Amino acid sequence: MNTPFLGILMILLTFGLAVLATVLLLQARLRQRPMPWRSLALGGAAWAALYLTLLLSASLTSRGRMLGLNEDKKFCGFYIDCHMQVAVTRVDTARQLGTLQANGLLHVVTLRVSSDARAVPLRLLDPHFVLRDARGRRYLPVRAAERDSLSRLVGPGESFTTTVAFDVPPGTHTLRLDVTMGIWADRLIELFLIGDEDSFLHKGTGFWIAV
Repeated sequence: MNTPFLGILMILLTFGLAVLATVLLLQARLRQRPMPWRSLALGGAAWAALYLTLLLSASLTSRGRMLGLNEDKKFCGFYIDCHMQVAVTRVDTARQLGTLQANGLLHVVTLRVSSDARAVPLRLLDPHFVLRDARGRRYLPVRAAERDSLSRLVGPGESFTTTVAFDVPPGTHTLRLDVTMGIWADRLIELFLIGDEDSFLHKGTGFWIAV
């Protein structure tokens, strides 16, 4: 994930313009002047049109990327410090995993979570992952606890490996693993963050799952 500097700038400008509009309304009220609703509405509409144009332009011209084994996908905390990384290092299949019996075929994906930070330990914030096939069907991890295994703290320059399993119908091919992170507030912001791979209609980075 590359840091979406334009998106961050536009978010900050939007917030600044909202503060400025609030100040203008308060001044008009305190000085008992006519409220500048019309001017603010026109200005807001123009800014919204510009913002949506940039958002859609960035998303529709984006290119998706598929990563192979041992290729890292970077994740950014606060959208700037991109130190956390996830890579798929191995994919196995099985009919049974411990006491877990598959309805189809278990795809057991080994993930490496690493950090290239220099000073502080970091972790993935509320990670989510889903497996998709060529028909767009989604497969979630068969064990709920597997998502939490990705949230461990990682020391500077350190890494750990963990596995996550998906129950997939036999004969299913062309599988893609999507790994994302963030709580609902992060995801809402990213939906409108220009240039972010999780923004509206933007093509993201996934992992090619070949067995």
